[in-house]
Amino acid sequence: MLDPGCAHDALCGILIEGRRAARNGDSICDAASAVIGTVSSGSFSPSLGCAIAMGYVKKEHSGIGTRLVINTGKARLSGTVTEMPFYKQATARKKLSDFLR
Repeated sequence: MLDPGCAHDALCGILIEGRRAARNGDSICDAASAVIGTVSSGSFSPSLGCAIAMGYVKKEHSGIGTRLVINTGKARLSGTVTEMPFYKQATARKKLSDFLR
């Protein structure tokens, strides 16, 4: 298991295919099933219609678009490294002038 926050680790966002969510402590693996990181949090996102997670992975696997597999112990979930924040259409991100028209 990787040590979260180490210099060789990077925090990344992960979009997971489907509705099943990853949880804290689940293993993040590469395509060859080698453990490359650990999930720090995860849940289903109603706004995005899919599950999302954040986790620490080795820096060489943290590029946007990198395909990952999360091993939950019960299932293997396919995911893709994505930009954070996950949801960018929230009203808190809009300018006040957008509401005063």
